[in-house]
Amino acid sequence: MGKKEVGGKSGISYTEEALTYYKAIRAKKKPRVIIQVSPEVIRVVSAKDQSLLFDQAVDKISFCAPSNTHQDAFR
Repeated sequence: MGKKEVGGKSGISYTEEALTYYKAIRAKKKPRVIIQVSPEVIRVVSAKDQSLLFDQAVDKISFCAPSNTHQDAFR
């Protein structure tokens, strides 16, 4: 799991890069996480020990892209 800032107007290439990376690490170790979504913030918490892995204010998110290669990535 990770995050990356998108440079430019389109971030579809970043989505593909992230999914390729995730599929590679997923084969080794399957991270279990809890995603908490509220109107103010999106949090990703470890299911194992409840530690905070990622915390992002919703108003700071300006881009979200589906994947053309991995159709089941965002279900």
